[in-house]
Amino acid sequence: AITGEEKWRYIPDPATDGYNGCSVNPVTGDVYFGSSSSGLTALNANGAQIWKNTKVGVLKYGAFPAVSKDGNVVYVVDTGGNVFAINASTGTEIWKSTVTPMAKGGCGIYVYGDEIIVVCDKADAGVNFLKASDGSKLCEPLSVGHAPSEGGGMAVSPDKKYGYIGTADGYVLAIDLEKHSKITEIAVPDDIDTDTAPATLWEMCVSPAGKIFGGTKRGTAFILTFSGSSFSMIYDGTGCPSWGVANAFNYAHPCSDAEGNFYVTTGGAKNQNYIFDPNGRITAQWSVLTSANQRAMAGNGYHNGVLYSILVGAKGDNGALVAKYVGGEDATTGWPCHGGNICGSCCIK
Repeated sequence: AITGEEKWRYIPDPATDGYNGCSVNPVTGDVYFGSSSSGLTALNANGAQIWKNTKVGVLKYGAFPAVSKDGNVVYVVDTGGNVFAINASTGTEIWKSTVTPMAKGGCGIYVYGDEIIVVCDKADAGVNFLKASDGSKLCEPLSVGHAPSEGGGMAVSPDKKYGYIGTADGYVLAIDLEKHSKITEIAVPDDIDTDTAPATLWEMCVSPAGKIFGGTKRGTAFILTFSGSSFSMIYDGTGCPSWGVANAFNYAHPCSDAEGNFYVTTGGAKNQNYIFDPNGRITAQWSVLTSANQRAMAGNGYHNGVLYSILVGAKGDNGALVAKYVGGEDATTGWPCHGGNICGSCCIK
């Protein structure tokens, strides 16, 4: 991390099999990742394989593994709806539970104290609450009325009481994490009537003050507040011509800083970085590698005043990581305020 020099490299077997993202053990530094065929692999901090659990099914598009705060247990959910608790040191199964099988895999799996929360990509079993010690169901699966977006996961309020889920048909859902219930929903703005693609809403981001930022595949950004019972729209983001492109906020993964500013990159044919203030005013924007092969579909990162934009390339034009100093300070509320299944050990609390 200091020099940028390569320390080690691990190539999965087969080499094309590594598709699921990595999670890191917060205690040991071990790395866990899933497979597009089957299995969960563990590497130590020096890149050597520790174990591979082949009872775990396909994790190709599914949620990244979640790790307990003490580093002893890894939790995963595969496309078959199998939820595993695995000994982080040995790779052996501690328990196995079952939720509804999914089209592409879990949208997110999270440690919530002595509970495990699993967000599925089907409306009739959108959210499952399991006991962390044995995998038993704490309640019936929470039907949320809309299919959560693939990989969209769940953003979390700063007080860790509420979860916010984006859906494949353009809704934001509010979930009471303590009562295991759905509170309300709101349709996000959509003024691009000529686009036949659904207004899929991927990852959202919550600021330290609790404001919720997101964008849709069809190109609308928005900022919401949540009162505990209802949403209010602060900024609806409609009518901006530069967003009216296919896949505008495709896997956008927005970020927030300590002051509640939001950072995001649009994809599609226009890779544009935007900085929004907490009320939706655009304070800066600039282009990022607008080659036809470069698409901002791998998300953003923000740390120590630097915004990172991750681009997906194509043959003959490798993807790129672009960094720009933008100022500000890191939010201290922790990564769970981000949606998606992208960061850290996936512990809410």
